[in-house]
Amino acid sequence: MGYSKEVYDDAFRILSERKSKAKQTAELRRMEIYDRIPRIRQIDRELSGTGIMVAKAVLAGGSDASQLIEGMKQKNISLQQEKAQLLRENGYAVDYLEIPYSCAACQDEGYIGNE
Repeated sequence: MGYSKEVYDDAFRILSERKSKAKQTAELRRMEIYDRIPRIRQIDRELSGTGIMVAKAVLAGGSDASQLIEGMKQKNISLQQEKAQLLRENGYAVDYLEIPYSCAACQDEGYIGNE
């Protein structure tokens, strides 16, 4: 026996509110960290820029593309490590900037895949 439409609607409303609140919390944390540790803002900008550079390298092709992509991959790893170190040095958990979902498995969607 299935649940009524109202039950599903209520459940998805609750999940939607949780997800929205989690995203809001993450945004407030990001602003806090950017104010307290400005280098992290720079790191985030660099990380987002490398994604665009990888896409351009793939589209351009050529023999240098794989070397360029590998170099950017190493740079990203280095930047992520620096970011984690800065968070730890300033008393924050490494995952402090992640969205704090109520359910990490479904990310407050209420389902995983088709379940």
